[in-house]
Amino acid sequence: MVELKSFCICLLSVLLLKIDPSVQDLTDIMAYFESMILKSDTYLFVGEELNVPCKLGAEMLQNGHTSQDIFFTFVQPKKAYPRPVCVNSSLVRVLDASTAVLSIRNVTLNEDGLFVCYVSHDNCSSLENTTGFWGETAIGFTDDIIIQYKPQNVTDFKCIIYDWNGHMKCTWTHPVPYVEDYGDSDTFVAIKEGELGNLTFCPINDSVSCLWPKGYLMQKDTYYITVEVWNAEKAIHTSQVFTVRADQIVQPAPVKNIRAKTLSDRCLKLSWTHGSNRAKVCRITQQKDGDPGHKVVTDNETHTIYKVCDYEPSAVYTFAVDCHPLGLGYWSNPRVFHVLTTPKSASRSGLVIAEGSYDTATCIAELRNINLHWQEVDKLYKNGIIDSYSVKINSRVLARIPDGNSESLKMPGTCVNAVAKTVLRG
Repeated sequence: MVELKSFCICLLSVLLLKIDPSVQDLTDIMAYFESMILKSDTYLFVGEELNVPCKLGAEMLQNGHTSQDIFFTFVQPKKAYPRPVCVNSSLVRVLDASTAVLSIRNVTLNEDGLFVCYVSHDNCSSLENTTGFWGETAIGFTDDIIIQYKPQNVTDFKCIIYDWNGHMKCTWTHPVPYVEDYGDSDTFVAIKEGELGNLTFCPINDSVSCLWPKGYLMQKDTYYITVEVWNAEKAIHTSQVFTVRADQIVQPAPVKNIRAKTLSDRCLKLSWTHGSNRAKVCRITQQKDGDPGHKVVTDNETHTIYKVCDYEPSAVYTFAVDCHPLGLGYWSNPRVFHVLTTPKSASRSGLVIAEGSYDTATCIAELRNINLHWQEVDKLYKNGIIDSYSVKINSRVLARIPDGNSESLKMPGTCVNAVAKTVLRG
């Protein structure tokens, strides 16, 4: 906490100009600095009590001051622009005529910083809002006050063995956010391979995980893993032992070579491969373009081929496959087959031509001009993109209409019925 000491020395240098202008040499300042440090705990855990006593000297008592005139300020040098603020007077207890104590119960990280004790007949708040504290008499200040979390047992402990005989990785979380800047908190991990194995430290770890590379551990049915959280400053720690069954924490590798092949208008075949022949089940999910999420098709397939049916024609689908060991374990990371457009088929509904959907003109050269109108096929029943329409009379194609919902036709002047139907490309 070099920044705190530097701030204290700078603060004291200014204060000494008021107290004793002759003390300007750096050596004298450092000696004076040490003499003004208030005796208090400088390292506390969150939730503990901070007590900072401040005692008036004989000269101050002779000048009419009492412990009632003592107040404290607080500053956090870590802030970009540190500025002293008044400590609530309710936290200051008067012990006797010359001594007062700053007492803060249940300290938090917000009390991490520097406290300065002053004596003045003026109110602290009035000074804070007007002239500040630079002209007041400082009795002393605390050393670096460090607030840290006490070691606590880790939570959410979980281990995974990758693909039965790969690496093993354990992870966990800390229930409190330790202040990493101090470098006083650490996490140690050791493992015992089976009941008769030796305890060895983790080869690759950080504060929230440990990795044993493939081949590092002997294959055992059970592992005993010890996790310790240490505080170096006070040399205390917590310790937990977790029992891990190897056959219950396997995560298979992802599947490979996932493919999709159309079998018919309504069915397709999914296939994939896997590098391990261990017993497992696979899960297949599908998502149609525009749907909010994946839908589970099956979650207990034991083969590497699966037939999927009843999908919509001319729709874009995404399929995913992941696998799980039989019994306890973890799902593998899914492998995705992107953008499969299913085949088109004939629409499930024809055009709607109601009475009054056309108008006619006078026959000319035995041909009648007819303007024909129709409603488009509902999107739900199109089964793809409708490319064109055809108009037939007595099975004879009179016209092909590329798109739209109306057309002008020349038809024989005798009374005939015009029938429109959809035509799909491919």
